[in-house]
Amino acid sequence: MTLTLTCEHCESEIDVAKDPGCVVYDPSGATDVKCESCRQREWESWQVSTLICDWPSITRIKRGR
Repeated sequence: MTLTLTCEHCESEIDVAKDPGCVVYDPSGATDVKCESCRQREWESWQVSTLICDWPSITRIKRGR
């Protein structure tokens, strides 16, 4: 028997045996079901937003300020 869940973001079917990290636990106690692709996309989006927020400090370092 294969246990599958549905990604709450893109509606794809997730085989829990192949993707055991699909259930994401929030510190507040809430859970979220995300496939590997959605988790990767969220991680990349977070990295880009972090880079944009740090951009002024990076330019100050390069200019020697």
